[in-house]
Amino acid sequence: MNLKYAAHLDELEVQFKHVVTKPNVLELKRDDDTINLYRVFVELGARWVRPVGEDDSSNEPKVMAHIEGVMVKVDPGFQTVV
Repeated sequence: MNLKYAAHLDELEVQFKHVVTKPNVLELKRDDDTINLYRVFVELGARWVRPVGEDDSSNEPKVMAHIEGVMVKVDPGFQTVV
């Protein structure tokens, strides 16, 4: 028996989250130049759930573990000089 992982791990489902929460354009001015940077906030996550069974009174799966984070991406390739 391998105690490193939870029993019945193969019965769990994995659900993923990838949601853009806040896109925006940053305008930076220097002298007579304007540079636009595109910035995006993305919520990322994964969770392991025990699926709803026929004998379960709740319609919600039971969350066994989850990982969440926020990634901020600034795209300098979006730069334009006006």
